[in-house]
Amino acid sequence: MPRMNGFELLSYFRQHRALAGIPVVVLSSSAQPGDRAQAKALGATDYLVKPSSVEDYLDMATSLIRYMA
Repeated sequence: MPRMNGFELLSYFRQHRALAGIPVVVLSSSAQPGDRAQAKALGATDYLVKPSSVEDYLDMATSLIRYMA
């Protein structure tokens, strides 16, 4: 993201009343525990590590759709 990173965007969402209630699922290539902890501390609904295969992406998307429905 050219103007801010994902943590900054998440922080922005949580600081603005109109956006604060929107569920945010972080999709990252980082599996670092510190990144997961930071996202959760900033109010992420969930933190998912990007899958390596198309099939796994489809499974993840299906799970997210079921979760959000």
